[in-house]
Amino acid sequence: MKQKLAILVATLLMLTCMAPAVWAADTEAISIQLSRDVKTKVITISGVYQNGYGQMMTITAEFQSSEDETVVPPDGPVYLNQFFVKESEGGYSHAFRMAEDCPIGTYLITVTAADTGEQNSVPLEFVSEGKQLEAVERLRDAANGSGTAAEIAAAVGRVIEADKIPLMLDLTDYLALGSRKSKVNELVAAGVKQKQPQDVIEVSEIFKPAMAVGALIGCGAENVAAVLTKYQDMVKADLSMLETLNDNAKTYAADWLQKGDYAVPQEIEQAFVEAVILGCVSKPQNYTEIRQALLVTYQSAVALDTTQLNQVKDQSAVFKAMLNINYTSLEQIKSTFHKAVADRLTAEKNNGGSIGGIGGGGGGTVGGNMSGRPALPGQNTTPNTNTPQGGGQIENGSSFIDMEGAPWAQTSVNLLYDKGIVKAAADGKFHPNDAITRAEFAALVVRAFGLEDAAGELDFTDVSMTDWYYSVVAAAAKNGIVQGDGNGAFQPEANISRQDMAVMIDRAAKLKHITFEKGEPAAVFSDTDQIASYAVEAVGEMALAGIINGNGDGTFAPQANATRAQSAKMIAAVLTVGR
Repeated sequence: MKQKLAILVATLLMLTCMAPAVWAADTEAISIQLSRDVKTKVITISGVYQNGYGQMMTITAEFQSSEDETVVPPDGPVYLNQFFVKESEGGYSHAFRMAEDCPIGTYLITVTAADTGEQNSVPLEFVSEGKQLEAVERLRDAANGSGTAAEIAAAVGRVIEADKIPLMLDLTDYLALGSRKSKVNELVAAGVKQKQPQDVIEVSEIFKPAMAVGALIGCGAENVAAVLTKYQDMVKADLSMLETLNDNAKTYAADWLQKGDYAVPQEIEQAFVEAVILGCVSKPQNYTEIRQALLVTYQSAVALDTTQLNQVKDQSAVFKAMLNINYTSLEQIKSTFHKAVADRLTAEKNNGGSIGGIGGGGGGTVGGNMSGRPALPGQNTTPNTNTPQGGGQIENGSSFIDMEGAPWAQTSVNLLYDKGIVKAAADGKFHPNDAITRAEFAALVVRAFGLEDAAGELDFTDVSMTDWYYSVVAAAAKNGIVQGDGNGAFQPEANISRQDMAVMIDRAAKLKHITFEKGEPAAVFSDTDQIASYAVEAVGEMALAGIINGNGDGTFAPQANATRAQSAKMIAAVLTVGR
């Protein structure tokens, strides 16, 4: 019975010597809670006896059973006493100790109301202090024994399992580890040899952190969050950091963390932050997430030297060069970063600062020029000709050589080219079917509607003054064309959706007091219910004006990425249809 008490106490109070272990049971008339202070051995029984103010209660502790078949049951209760309900709402409390010579085993603690005979009971497992100390001594002997480290760890494991009751250890999670419990044995053996515990409290202070470490190592990425939550009193990891990652980054971080080799929970705490950074940088959704992580969110943890980065004209190229790498350490991140910076500086020096267009699609970018940044009105003093800045040949007037993939947008692209709103990429192409980023589209809108404001200020967390698109995003934000994602970010390198494209153009048109002749919608979209609430009005306005026609299948596809051709078509339509 003493053994069973030990299990219950150890489960709840393994490390907190003064905090009570608690069990509870309820009946209609009497509620009951039982707690024991591991250090003082004081047992407290408390609860509420409804309408019991001033009534007398009787408490008994009666032997029930023992795992040791040689134990002779005592004759009668080992504890019997009376007390009175002193609280006006029926609350009661009574403290007592079990005698050290009581047999080890399970006792039933019963509280009975003298006036009505109502009662309630809870089990109590009891083990004498002498038996506890004997078990502690056996554990010390095993840890201090001879043999290899593995043999000593195995010997400690055998004592843990054989003496789990007198050691007051809850081995539920320990036994569930299977072969992984060898790591716990190893850590316990090392801790016992170093600290030479003198009682079960000191043993628990060794066992609990060993369990936290052993449970994490090799648990599998899918179980990391659950393990850290279970042992959060041991491992002070901020799990909200993990939740900020996308699914792939989260899995990468968790997998890296559970593969580590730790000796104490504090090492897990330090590795946790590194794991989050590694996940974020190894599995980002776009390169801006890498930049945000290294230069803003985890700046102090990574501690990059950005002196040379400030000399790079196109800093986005540095972080793009860091994509698609599975990083395994912060040092690897640092070395990769510094190499990317050095490579970019060399490239810009060798090319005189002209590296080509920003973005995907074979290097093309809507509005891109040779410097990799969209030329704003007033910045390019060279008159428009039929020859792209990239040197490619233009056919059919102002059209680009690759418009055969989107002939329906050719007239619109020509119009915007003639107005200096779009320019050819370095390869002389327009890349009409490539997705367009939010920053690139903001540049087109700012140009098209004459909203340039180079002096504009911006506080988006993911747009810095060194970015080529800083001034156009600042101008768009200042004029209310863009408002960010609600978390202080603009996501400049994310592809813009069709509904967000409609919203930005609608805001720009209203800002410039451009109106449209309203008619019947050019299309009734079958997926109207998928349009975000903030975009419904803008999409409706554009549809009524005949600027948006939707897809051939009757859908608008509001969440789909907008293409360069679509963006040119819509902007040109607003400029020509509006009045």
